Amino acid sequence: MTGHIFKKTSLALFLLCLTAGLWSCSTQRGGGRKKEAQLLQQAVHETQQSRWLDTRWSVETAGVRLKGQLKVIADSCVWLSAQFFGMEAARVFITPEETKILMPMMKQYCSLDDLPEAQGLSSGLQAILLHRIHIPGKEEATLDDFTVEKDDAGGWKLSRDESFGHLCYHFDKDLQFVRTEAELSGQAVNVDYSGFDDGGFPTTLRLETPADGKSIVLTYTRPDRDTRPDIKMNVPATYTPVPLAGVLKSIGL
Repeated sequence: MTGHIFKKTSLALFLLCLTAGLWSCSTQRGGGRKKEAQLLQQAVHETQQSRWLDTRWSVETAGVRLKGQLKVIADSCVWLSAQFFGMEAARVFITPEETKILMPMMKQYCSLDDLPEAQGLSSGLQAILLHRIHIPGKEEATLDDFTVEKDDAGGWKLSRDESFGHLCYHFDKDLQFVRTEAELSGQAVNVDYSGFDDGGFPTTLRLETPADGKSIVLTYTRPDRDTRPDIKMNVPATYTPVPLAGVLKSIGL
């Protein structure tokens, strides 16, 4: 009789310990997932601090070095000037409402305000150039705004569809924001943030178009992210409007 009671007691204790152990493991896994989500949300939050950019830029393509000035304000505009052989060859102004290209040497300009492709360009470029998790019109992005997945390397993918296309932000296993895959108005672009300064901001961006396998490296020189840039885009009255085909022809495309 005593042995029978001992066996029943031992079995009860075993089941109790097993249940407690399983509950403990489940709690730890749940706590681990919650902690991972909190850390990922913090990493997303940190990218939101990048709202302004004022920098010199340069890129070398086909043996030719281009350079100029770049200014970006989140949820507002992208302004870029390009120099060729020391002279300003083009000036571009992009907002959600308007896109204009000025060619100072020829005193011409082109307006792309009515092109559907141009309307999504502003938001997509802001995300890419600012190294920012960007949702148009929203001050702070959260994980609920994205489809969140683990990748094969232990990092994270945050995907989101926008009216202008698709954006997928990649964080590595150390929660460093390392890559953006974008589809802007049907054009796929992959951006690799391969070089970072001491403040965790990329100073080189490799942009690749998977369709043709071409890539360029965009370099920032002394990027200022602490001062809101002063941006003005007035079209001088002496400039003549031309269609986009005229702009492409003037630059040899």
